[in-house]
Amino acid sequence: MSNSAPQLPGDSDEEPGSWSAALPLVGLIPAAGRASRLGALPCSKEIMPLDLTPGGARAQGADGPRVVCHHLLECFTAADIRQAFVVLRDGKWDIPSYLCREPVTGLDIAYVAVTSTDSVPESLSCARPFVANSRVAMGFPDVLFEPRDAFAHLARCQEESGCDVALGLFPCATPWMTDMVELGEEGRVVDIQIRPATSQLAFNWLLAVWGPRFTAFLSEAMVNPITGEKEFQLGTLFKQAAAEGMDLRGVPFPDGYFLDIGTPEGYGEALRRRSI
Repeated sequence: MSNSAPQLPGDSDEEPGSWSAALPLVGLIPAAGRASRLGALPCSKEIMPLDLTPGGARAQGADGPRVVCHHLLECFTAADIRQAFVVLRDGKWDIPSYLCREPVTGLDIAYVAVTSTDSVPESLSCARPFVANSRVAMGFPDVLFEPRDAFAHLARCQEESGCDVALGLFPCATPWMTDMVELGEEGRVVDIQIRPATSQLAFNWLLAVWGPRFTAFLSEAMVNPITGEKEFQLGTLFKQAAAEGMDLRGVPFPDGYFLDIGTPEGYGEALRRRSI
């Protein structure tokens, strides 16, 4: 009988920076927020309906309405991602309850439950035991975007360049609401402006694919998080990682589009469009 401790998912003797395209690509979704911008809601914002037609724009055979997070989950499957982890705050049990009844075909979902977190990076770090030795595709469940195969492009960028992080970049005219990204030669990230009042840059980051080295960096950063921001931003960690020599690349989608449904205006626009 062996006296060694059982190996948890994600445990490995490999160096954190070692990775290859052979590692599984898994989805990671931060869903521990409180949706304060939307006011009092009857359900979690991630499962607010976008189309009350049975199945909506979802795959054939779906019975229930299409809800907000279905978009991200379907984009995972478009990149051949077959497993995703959702970091869930205590009290948001309506999300797994609904997705158990209305799953996305071809995607297995597991939930990492937390009492509460103060930021997206803190939420994501809670999933480290389960994703430490995987490649991670991270997206926000309350943001709709095109193209739908964006994660496939990011995964290909990482495989071809060997970078630690590949960021999906989208045209953005409201820099004060997001993080703007400057690229150098070969698509390397040279600077990230965190919520600037104005910016000459054209693209913000919206999606990411990263390897084990950044997962370790993220978790270690949460031991002593950077202070001074109203809310600690994931873009700040990307910026710090690049400054410390980690290889970050950007993949621009010049004809891309995104819509944040986390505001009444954004959700109203999504209901009007209904086709994204």
